[in-house]
Amino acid sequence: MITLRKATVSDKPRIAEISSQIWDGEDYVPDVIDDWLTDPSGEVIVAIVDGKLISFARRSYLLPRYVWFEGARTDPMYRNSGVAQEISRCFLESVRREGADLIGLSTYIDNEASIHIIEKNGFQKVASYVYIEAGND
Repeated sequence: MITLRKATVSDKPRIAEISSQIWDGEDYVPDVIDDWLTDPSGEVIVAIVDGKLISFARRSYLLPRYVWFEGARTDPMYRNSGVAQEISRCFLESVRREGADLIGLSTYIDNEASIHIIEKNGFQKVASYVYIEAGND
């Protein structure tokens, strides 16, 4: 059984542990988790299974009726378990109750699992972005 709850400061070590397994250990979440946990315009939800934090994600209001979803991460041992879909469902239900008109998010173009969840929830692609970094040579 999956239990969802709001993240607390005591969840930070486990969030960092999960994040260390993402993007070859270069995930941005550990750098922003303190801000996320104290941001009054957003919340981080964690998923617990058998007493263990296995997944988390964040939502925040960029404008009064515009919500941004980000930072969805799942322990690799629990991927494809439906936990990310549960967090998405929780977020979607809450922002609909709150009257959000627009929900945005971004994901990596080859993240098939994330794209599947996004499409399953009725989202449509409206833009694509290319990240380019200049070298120092």
